[in-house]
Amino acid sequence: MIDLPFNQPWLVYLANHRPELVTKLFQAITFMGGVEGYLIVIALIYSSVSKRLAVRASIIVLMSMVANHLLKTLIQNPRPFVEDGTYLDYWAVSSADAAELAAEFSTPSGHAMGAAAFYGFLFLRTKNPSARIALVLIPMLIGVSRPILGVHYVEDIALGWLLGGGIAVMMAPRIDALWDRWRAIHIGTRATSVAFFSVAVWLATLFLAGRPAAELPTEFVGVLGFLSGVSVAAPIEARHLNYEAHGASTFTKVIRFLLMLFVLIAVLVALEIPTLALGEPHGAMESAWRYLRYATVGAVGVLIVPWIFIRTRLAPGSTDAVGAMRAG
Repeated sequence: MIDLPFNQPWLVYLANHRPELVTKLFQAITFMGGVEGYLIVIALIYSSVSKRLAVRASIIVLMSMVANHLLKTLIQNPRPFVEDGTYLDYWAVSSADAAELAAEFSTPSGHAMGAAAFYGFLFLRTKNPSARIALVLIPMLIGVSRPILGVHYVEDIALGWLLGGGIAVMMAPRIDALWDRWRAIHIGTRATSVAFFSVAVWLATLFLAGRPAAELPTEFVGVLGFLSGVSVAAPIEARHLNYEAHGASTFTKVIRFLLMLFVLIAVLVALEIPTLALGEPHGAMESAWRYLRYATVGAVGVLIVPWIFIRTRLAPGSTDAVGAMRAG
């Protein structure tokens, strides 16, 4: 554990002076910096703007989240108010979220790092001035929401922005070439590689955290699952379906977006039923199921959903799309 003398009195002041309306506003904003929030934005980009941009942005933000998790586990700086046991008094989050957050570490902020990487990449890929302003403001607001809600130090946010922005700058000119090389690998090798990588990250977490498997945080497992599903299935879609988002009316794009959200939420909910029936047991088995659940959602999002778009004539694709999917 690295002893970081971050300024907790600032957070006490914020907690004692945040109006209820401001709190609710930033609770909504902070949601957009979580996995579910990115799922909505990525679905919007994928269904109405650009498949290539959505897939690449997904890979960048997910890899950023994995890197953030490993850094947190290595630094092991507790979240504010956790060590003295007063976090429930100062955190403006639900009890369920508080229990999960208290099991995680604080530095650097995953919300700030992921938002800077994701929206920074989009910023570098667009020339529209209005869009660029929004792409700067959104990660700023997501980052600011964390100390206002009491779950991160201000210093965590600054470090997260710095690291996430660095990832965006580093990956923006390289992601296309790297993705083309990844697509050229045999599907069996891709699947084996992502599985090995995911297990390695889980084992590294177990070793670095020095906790039993039942006491490990679980959000990073979902991130690994989603990363695996997207990175394995997206090249299959590009080869057999080649769905394209452009060239459709605004109405069609809205229908595609809503349909994509419906399918992804339905899969998430359906795969959560076994977890609820088991009472959400923590440990290796729970982690494995969470991984498979999010891997399925990722694969469905970039493979099954575009097949539905093409089959229902909501989008163009390869002429052999339906036959290829049936054969595969």
